[in-house]
Formats: sequence, structure tokens, C-alpha cells
Amino acid sequence: MKKILVILMVMLLAGCGAKEEQKTYVVGMSADFAPFEYRENGEIVGFDVDLAKEIEKQTGIKLELQDIAFAGLLPALQTGKIDAILSGMSVTEERKKAVNFSKPYFNVSQVIVVKEDEESIQGGEDLPGKSVGVALGTTSDTLAESIEGINLTKYNKTYEAILALNTSKIDAIILDYQQARNFVGQNPGLKILPKELAKEEYAMAIGKNNSELLETIDGALENIVGSDFYEGLLEKYIVEKK
Repeated sequence: MKKILVILMVMLLAGCGAKEEQKTYVVGMSADFAPFEYRENGEIVGFDVDLAKEIEKQTGIKLELQDIAFAGLLPALQTGKIDAILSGMSVTEERKKAVNFSKPYFNVSQVIVVKEDEESIQGGEDLPGKSVGVALGTTSDTLAESIEGINLTKYNKTYEAILALNTSKIDAIILDYQQARNFVGQNPGLKILPKELAKEEYAMAIGKNNSELLETIDGALENIVGSDFYEGLLEKYIVEKK
């Protein structure tokens, strides 16, 4: 009897040892990008945060979120300080040279925000000669750089550009539509121009040498995007309430 108990205990311990430890990955995000990631009562919340939690459920991995200024996200990934980026990051050919991107999980457009009483700016063609603000290191920054004749000011945080626009230090801001909608909702003296400047896709950025994580994330996104859970995310954070 004792011999049987010893054998059972050995088998049990062997089973425990064989159980894989939960893999933890550090994911960078810039928590000033509502509705995708922002702080509420000291906690980071938003579309991307809920998406990260669902990826954890789908895959069994642990995603440890770390708040990093947007301009510092790619350097942090390239130097190994973080394992991935989930921060409303648009896929670009230039960024593809430095990192791998997952399957896209959201479509977005670049727009212009101006003061409510601004009449001289109706679209991108009216920006030359104007003072334009962007967030440093974003695709809005890259887009603005391609427009000749504008006076460009780059800010570490988008809200700094909003403050500059409200105080008439700049004439316009280029930014993603969803973020623009959030800021305009909080600043009734501003408006979004209807003309889109560009269309883009958001995806997770992952280090070039981490094909295992890329495959894991892609598998999860394949199941998530278009699912009932995803539709719930859109309803919670994106769909405009009437």
C-alpha cells in the first residue's frame, strides 16, 4: 500500500513539474490615447486594454502593460525593454523595417481639428502657411512632414497640441479620428473637418526575433476580430452615441 502511495506521489509531482509556467510578455502603450488607452482613477483602461485581456484569455499568456510615451515605444521594443506594442499604432512601411506587425485589428483615418469658428481651413490643401501641431513620432507627424509649406510644431502628448490650439498658438492639429472625436467631445470650441487626409490600420508591433509571440497574437486576433466580443468593444468605446 505504501509503495502504491509513493508511486502516486511521484507521478503527481512529475505532473506538476511538467506543467508549463505561464509566459509573461511586457506590452508598451501610451496611456494618453483615448478611447484606446487612457487613465481612469489611476488605472489604464480602454479599447486596447480590454483587447489585451481577451488575448490573455484566448492564449493563456500574461500581458503586463507598461505606460510609455508614444515616441519611446519603438525604441523600447527594439532594445528589448518591452516585448510588444499595443497602442493604436498604425502599420507603415517604415515601421515594418524595424518591427513585425500582427494582423490589423482596427481601421482608422487621419483628420484635421481646428477651432469651431475657423473658416480658412477646409482640408489638407489649406494647411500650407498655417501653424500645425502633431504628436511626436506618430503617423500624423509623418503625414504633416510630407505637406510642404506648413509651420509644424511637434508635441510629446496630443493633449499639449489641443491646449496650444485652444490658446491659438497653432491653427490646426492632425491626428487619428477616434482620438480627435474624444478631444472634441471634451472641448466644445473645436471641430473635426469632414475631409479625411489618409486611411490607416492599427496592429500590434512585435520584435523581429519573436516569431512565437507574433504567431500567438495573430491566432488570437483571428478569433477576436469580428466576434461578438469585438462588436462589444466597438459598442463600448467606438460607436458614437446619439
